[in-house]
Order: sequence, then structure tokens, then C-alpha cells
Amino acid sequence: MITFLSRITVALVVCLCLVTSVSGAGVGILPTRTGDTSAILAPDPVPESVRRDSAAIAEMDSLLRIINLDEVVVTAPVKPVLMRGDTTIINTDAFKTRDGAFLEDLIRLIPGMAYDKRTGSLTYNGKPLNDIMINGQPMFKDGKVIALENLRADLLSNIKIYDRATDEEMFLGLKGRGKNYVLDLQTRSKFDGLLVNSASVKYGTEGKKNLELSSYSFGSDKNFTLMLGSGNANMMTDYKDNRSDHATLNVSRKIGKVDLNLSGHYGYSKSGNESSSTSDSYLPSGNTYNASQSRSLNRSRNVSSDVRMLWHPDDKTMFSMSGALGMGRSRGSSTSRSETFDSDPGLNVRNPFAGHAYEMIDPATRVNGNSNDGLSNSHNLRYDLDVALTRKFNKRGTALSLSMKVNGNDSHDNSFNRSTTEYFRLIGSDGRDSILYRDQYNASPSVNRGYGTRLSFLQPVGKSFKFELSYEYTFNRSDYSRETYDLSPFFDRDSERNPGELPPDYETAFVDSLSNRTLSRTHSNNIGLRLDYNSKNLNVSGGCFFAPESRTLDQKTGRAQADTLRRSVNFNPTLSIRYNNDKWNVGFGYSGSTGQPQLSSLLSLIDNSHPLNVTVGNPDLKASYRQSFNLDIRHEPSGLQCNGYFSNAYNEQTTATYYNPETGGRTMKPVNVSGSYNGNVELRYTKFTGKFLASALVSGRFERNVGFVNEDMANEPEQSVTRTNSCSVNLSCSYFPQRFDIHFNGSWEFRRMDNDLHGRSDIERSLSFSLDPALRLPWGLSIIASSRYYVRTGTMLNRKDNEEILLNTGIELRFLKGRSGQLSLEWKDMLNRQRDYYYHATYSGIYKTYSRKIGSYVLLTFTYRFNKEL
Repeated sequence: MITFLSRITVALVVCLCLVTSVSGAGVGILPTRTGDTSAILAPDPVPESVRRDSAAIAEMDSLLRIINLDEVVVTAPVKPVLMRGDTTIINTDAFKTRDGAFLEDLIRLIPGMAYDKRTGSLTYNGKPLNDIMINGQPMFKDGKVIALENLRADLLSNIKIYDRATDEEMFLGLKGRGKNYVLDLQTRSKFDGLLVNSASVKYGTEGKKNLELSSYSFGSDKNFTLMLGSGNANMMTDYKDNRSDHATLNVSRKIGKVDLNLSGHYGYSKSGNESSSTSDSYLPSGNTYNASQSRSLNRSRNVSSDVRMLWHPDDKTMFSMSGALGMGRSRGSSTSRSETFDSDPGLNVRNPFAGHAYEMIDPATRVNGNSNDGLSNSHNLRYDLDVALTRKFNKRGTALSLSMKVNGNDSHDNSFNRSTTEYFRLIGSDGRDSILYRDQYNASPSVNRGYGTRLSFLQPVGKSFKFELSYEYTFNRSDYSRETYDLSPFFDRDSERNPGELPPDYETAFVDSLSNRTLSRTHSNNIGLRLDYNSKNLNVSGGCFFAPESRTLDQKTGRAQADTLRRSVNFNPTLSIRYNNDKWNVGFGYSGSTGQPQLSSLLSLIDNSHPLNVTVGNPDLKASYRQSFNLDIRHEPSGLQCNGYFSNAYNEQTTATYYNPETGGRTMKPVNVSGSYNGNVELRYTKFTGKFLASALVSGRFERNVGFVNEDMANEPEQSVTRTNSCSVNLSCSYFPQRFDIHFNGSWEFRRMDNDLHGRSDIERSLSFSLDPALRLPWGLSIIASSRYYVRTGTMLNRKDNEEILLNTGIELRFLKGRSGQLSLEWKDMLNRQRDYYYHATYSGIYKTYSRKIGSYVLLTFTYRFNKEL
């Protein structure tokens, strides 16, 4: 009895020491899931003496266990971001969001997190986040955007960001070989055992409408999400009939010794877009200028499903299986117009072919003009299946793994194109400008198959080292063809006909000079050697992989036929080092890879299917080698973090462009070049003081692009080098007392682009500010607003077209029992000043693009939330 009471006393003293050390440091506690429990994660390190005492007590008795808590309430401030080894833990309670906010709204407040709504890319400190998980389980495979725009932020307790290893690597205790950073969402334990439901209806001006339904259930051994939506509230182009439908189901369940993950997705989209662009292309004797305008309408429908199963019959064996099946159809139509000039016409990128500037163009500067009407449709089927068996032979961890995979992708694309190309400097037989008219139908089926098997052996060496030897064989086969038919003999040039109409005898108009067929086979043998070292503060993982491969290609373009056989060896070294202690977290990584040229680029065949863009092969292409270095340093007590990245390539494949000044056409040939590189350095500081969060970022970026351009096919092209250097400063602040919160963000960037072909320099400056206040009043009433000012100036930039002022405001009311109902009214883009410009430079020139966006609109939303015990 005395022994038992003494153990209880020691346990209480240890717990008191833990609480005292944490609260004394002035930081709070992060609840986080660990297996089947909600464990307490102390942000500041536990003293070594306490760790020793805790370990001794745990060995004496199993009395001390992880404490299960449904809610953790602390008065001390919590740290917003913590580093634990190579895992970043973000406490969501440190970032206050408005009622009804989604994951997208939350991540915009997190320092270092960036979400590009246009491309759907999600990054953290420059690292792409490939998947979104829930409580450690894969849930939103290929559905990041849906999760970001539909998952409620108030469901989450914290977010983990880490490089996720494969199931086999985790079972063997190895660090992931590939860079697969994920966003792992940890849900609040108070929602365990509940079915959390939400339904919302949105209706507004400018044709805005939306209907959404979501249902979630979370737990330690099962997770369930269902998301349904239909409407256009998140689509920003001004096409009136925009629509996006989706249905996503994700289930993860632990049944005995089996972990099961199932997901299914259905999507339908109808979107229209109008865009225009201008470009200045570098040439040895001067620039050439192009302006274009296009309108497109696309419809797509897709269905996909994924399954993942892990079975552990005992603690030394793991069997895994994963598979995916997907199919889709799409249909699109487009209309475009473009013109090329040999002197700057001074056209407005928003509407280049209208206004006084276009009317005053000197006819002598015109080179060519092209108009095109297109219609396309496609359907595809994809599948893949992976199975693996891993067996440990002893307690040390000696293991053998065998895996097999198969995949396939079948597609069939059809397109109709009617184009007119006018050459202003060539005279036709009638004494006028030469005109090329084409009315074509293209059928492009493709069949791809892949098979592979892998065998690996793992042997621990001592307590800290693990040695792995692996062999993998893969075979890939690709069969692609393009069949072109000339429809101009069947239809008059100005005749009206149904889109997609084919005459009965169209096969007689087969054009072999514009058609091709390609059959390729690749056999690869990958031999890998890696060594892992893991200790308390240091983790090192390195490896080298050799892949001898044999590739064959048979290609026929028109009446010309060629085949080639190429044998090569690919080389892929990797190294990752991570050191961390109570104050510092330092990581270094190196990755290199050999890249073989595409077999189709090695054949001396000419593809002139587009009259203004002709491509030829190059049998002298060499293999390239690209390497990258990255370094990140974080000092936990001060909140300082520094990241650096550098990448360069040897014998990188680029394009030599030969310009014809009479036609304005370009002939492009792949060539090897060395000397391209890019890199960046970032310094970030984050400070959190209870109700105030500040983050500052200073960064610099440099880039060197190398290519070749010429105006005569008979001569060697001249090298064109473009150097881009930029620096930027970003400051964000958040203040959130009890009744209101306010978020501020400001950024400034300077960018200089220098091309040495003829000594041209271009400068771009951008400045932006945003302010997002929210006021919470009694009776469930809230007032929200957001404002943004953005301006870009520099060489050849019109400030009027590159200045944006965006003002949004709204009011929300929470009502009904338990505040389960929410009614909100929002006025978006009150001043109707939203812009969408894109500006970039490469070795070949400077490009500016403008896309039309929807203007000001008002949106009314009603949301009802209810929970149900399961």
C-alpha cells in the first residue's frame, strides 16, 4: 500500500512539474491526436530531469499513461506554429476566423501558407502540398480544392505539415524517399461520435447561385466526409452560364487489423472565358510583336474512385493494396484571332483589336494574321493497381518487401479546326496577300500501359543505422496516332454547318503529311542503395539510384518513317539531413536526377500541322542532369526562420527558335544548353503575443534562362540569355480581442529583367495592401469587410490598367436554437475595379495576359448547421 501511494505521489509531482514548466514558459498546450487518444503536446521542451523521472516511473508501473481530454482550456497564450523534428504543427486557435469560415479562409492567415485559387496549388514556405489528410488518414485524394472551399475551419484543432513516407517506409521506420509534403488536418475531439451537418443556399446578382450540403463524422478509428455542391458562387469569369457540380465521399475505417480508405468523386463543370495577350519576342535584329484574343467554352464530366487497404496480420507483416479508377469526358469550343508585327503597335492588352491604336497601325508593319474556330471533344479511362507485401524477420527489423503495379490510360481526342492565315508580305497568284485556308478534322487515339515489380531488402546496422538495397523493373508502352482529314473540298469556305459535322466520305480526304503515328517501349531496371541514420537530434537519409534503360520508338510522319533505339543510364542521388534540439531546427537537402530527351524529339521528322509553328527533331540531343539544394533554419525561441533554394541544370533541353520574317512563322528545334539556374532566399519572423500576431518576410529571387533564336535556318542560332532578379517585402499583422478582429497585409516587390541579345532591360514594381476587419456585436450579429489595393508599374505597363481597388462588405446574423442558423449578405467588388493581369519574361520574350472577370455583385447566403449523435 505504501509503495502504491508513493508511486501516486511521484506521478502527481511529475505532472505538476510538467504543467509548471509549460505554464511558466508562457505558452499554452496544443491538443493533438496520437493513435486512439488525444495527447497533450507541450510546445516548450520538457526538462531532461523530468523526462528521466517519467521514464523511470513508466518502467516501474503502467500507471502513467497519456491523459485523454475532450477539451483543454488554458489562459496562457498558445504558440501559433511549432516545429517537432521535420513536422510543422499549426495551432488553429491562434488564427481567429469568422463564423462559417472554410479551410481556405484559415490558411490565408497562416504565415508561409499560399493558395493560388486560379491554379489550385497549395504551398507552405515554397514547398508544394500534394495531399490533404484527416487525422493521419488519406481522405481528399485529387480533391484539394474541394476540401479547401468546403471543409469548415471550426472543426480543426491543429494542422500538421510534413513529408509523408509511403506505407511501406512507415512500417519499416524509414524516412520518405520522395518529397511528398501533406496537409494533415487534426479534428477537435469534441466532434468525435457526432454527425456534423451543414446545408447552405446562396443567391445573388449577376446570376450567382449555389447549393451546398456537407456531412462529417470523425473519430480515432473512423472518419467520414460527404460534400455536395452545385452552382457558380466560386467561379469568377463573367460567363453567365458558368456552373460547377461536385459530389465527394471519403471514408476511412479501422476494422480489426485492417485499415481501409475509400473515396469517390463526381464532377461536372461548364465554364466560359475571354482573354487576350500581347508579347514582345526577342530577335537578333530586333523584336517581333504579337497580339491575340480568344473566347472559349468548355464542359467536362468526370467520375473517379480510390481504395486503399492496409492489413497487419501480426506485428511483423504488412500487406497493402491501393487502386484507382477514373473516367471523364470533355467538350470545348473556341474562337481566336492573332496578328504579328515587326514594330511595336502599342496595343492595349485588354482589347488589342479595338480602339484608336489598332486603327493607326502602319500596314507595312503587319507580318501575318490568323483566325481560328475550333471544336474538340475527348474521353478517357485510367486505372492503376498496386499491391505490396512486407515481412520483418526479427526484432532488429531485418525485412524483405515485394510489390507489383499495373496502370493504364486510354484516351481518344477529336477536334475540328477552321483557320485562315493571311501573309501580308507574300503575294498570291491573284496579286493579293497570300492566304492559307484550312478546314481540318483530327482524330487522336492513344493507349498507354505500364507494369512494374520491386524487391527490397532492409538490414539495420547497430541501433541507429538502416541499410536498404532495392531492385525495380518497369515496362511502359505508349501508342499514339494523329489522323488528319482535309474537309475543305466538302464545304464552302463561307458556308454554315453544324459544329462537328463530318461528311459521309471524309476518309477519302486523309492528309498523310499532317498525320503521324508513334509507338514507344521503355524497359527500365532501377537499382537503389540507401542508408538512414536516426538519433535523438539528428536524422540523415541518403541514397543513390541507378536505372539502366532501353527505349525504342517507331514513328511515321506523313510518308517519312523513322525508328530509333536508345540505351542510357539514369542517375538519381539524394541526401536529407535534419538536426533539431530545444532551440534550433536545421534541415538540408540535395536531389539530382538525369533526364533523357523524349524519343519523338530525337527523330529528324518535320511536323507542320500548324502553319505558323513548325517543329523538327534533333538526333544529337544529350541527356540532361538537374540538381537542387535547399536549406532551412528555424530558431524556435525567437520565431526566426530562413529558407534557401538553388537549382541548376547541365545539358538542359530547351528550344531553338528560327523566325521567318516574311511569314512570321516559327520553326522550333530542341537543343541542349547549360547555364540555366534559379534560386531564392527567404527570411521570416513571426511574433505572437496573445491577441496580436505579426509576421514579416523578406525574400530575394534570381533566375537565368538560356535559349536560342535566329532569323535564318541556314545559320546557327544566337544565344538569348534573360536574367531576372527580384526582391520583396511582406508584412502581415492580426489583432483579435474579444469583440472584433482585424487582419492587415502589405507587400512590395521589385523585379528587373535583362536580356543580353540586344541589351534590353525591363523593370516591374508592385505594391499591395489589404485590410480585413470583423466586428462581433450582441445578438449573434457580425459585420465583416475586406479591402485590397494593388498597383503595378514599370516598363511598358499602363498604371490605369494595372491598378486594382477591391472593396467587399457584409453582415451576418446567427440565430435559431444554439445559433444553428446563419444569414449573411455580402457585397463583392463594390467599386467594380477587380483586374486579372499576368506578366512574365523568359529567354524568348516578354508576355502579358489579361482575363475578363466578373464585376460587382451581391450575394445572400442562408446556412443551417446541426449535429446528431451516432
